[in-house]
Amino acid sequence: MILPIIGFIMIGMAGLYIAGYICYGVLPYSSPMMVEPIPLISAVLNIAVLPVTTALAEDGLYLGCGVNHIRNKYATILIPAFFYALQHCFIPR
Repeated sequence: MILPIIGFIMIGMAGLYIAGYICYGVLPYSSPMMVEPIPLISAVLNIAVLPVTTALAEDGLYLGCGVNHIRNKYATILIPAFFYALQHCFIPR
């Protein structure tokens, strides 16, 4: 069970580095400001609250507004998927 998880993480990280190289022409790096440890209470709050708030916001925005209001069956999937991908493609790793 652990090996597939590690494999998916490796594939995902490789994809991020390849996409960064394609977009910017250099391999991305992690600046110390973005990867330094945070206080324990902040980490616990992030683990507990962030998935819930993100799921509620994104489901309401992409599924509620996009899928329920667009009448074309292809556009119903493509338009929300495009904006969802656009929103997440610039998130720092």
